[in-house]
Amino acid sequence: MSVLLTPEQEQEVAERVASGRYPTGQAVIREALAALREREELEAKRAALVADVEAGIASLDAGEGITMSARDMLEQIKSDGRKRLAERNWAAQG
Repeated sequence: MSVLLTPEQEQEVAERVASGRYPTGQAVIREALAALREREELEAKRAALVADVEAGIASLDAGEGITMSARDMLEQIKSDGRKRLAERNWAAQG
């Protein structure tokens, strides 16, 4: 596969190789593709988080929320965390 780069892009690749951080232009391109893949994964996670928040807000707006004291909320969070940790530990042992 051949890739055509603009002169500016070629210069950027050459500078990165010259800096010693990358051994070849191919390594620069591989790193750029890995960064692109990571950015796309983070964007997908962000979109899922936004959707979850919007669903939560809609649920509250529909009156589906529950009233909870700060202490009760903290206890619930701790309890959920302990359950998740126990499940992870159990899965790691099994």
